[in-house]
Amino acid sequence: MDSETRFKGRRRQRHGSRLTKGNAMLDHECSKPVHELKGEYVKHKETARKVYMVECYRSDMKRWQLVDAEDANRWLYVKPGTVLFAGFTY
Repeated sequence: MDSETRFKGRRRQRHGSRLTKGNAMLDHECSKPVHELKGEYVKHKETARKVYMVECYRSDMKRWQLVDAEDANRWLYVKPGTVLFAGFTY
């Protein structure tokens, strides 16, 4: 059994320079926690089509606010520490 299929579920493990989450191997250069990406364009998942911008931390909700790049009236709230993907061409 290889390391990619051994770590299922929500637990994250480090393997070399990559982060394992479920079956997917996440590249460290492209994926970062939300607090390190303030003001940058991100995707919630690596294969997502929607692009968001990390706006601000909402202390009343204890969540980070992401604003849709195409529709300013659409928001997405994520928990602190959520891994987002930023290394893509937009």
